[in-house]
Amino acid sequence: MELLTLISLTFATFVYAISPGPGSFAVFATSTRYGTIPALWLSVEHVIGDILYVSIAMFALTMLVQTIEQTIEQTIEQSMVRLV
Repeated sequence: MELLTLISLTFATFVYAISPGPGSFAVFATSTRYGTIPALWLSVEHVIGDILYVSIAMFALTMLVQTIEQTIEQTIEQSMVRLV
């Protein structure tokens, strides 16, 4: 992985992690209603879900980029053959 890609991914993950969302409010509500332990478990489950979601999204985007690159390369090769 290139350094710029790693830095971009790290920054995007940081922004995603600090932004409050429904999961954060669910943890707050659970902690005030049921206590610390259920809120802790909800937090762990939320983090696991986020990791899975981001991993699947990155895999899908990688596959999409590879498919687009292959299509572009094939198109360029076909156009070069036509010119010759």
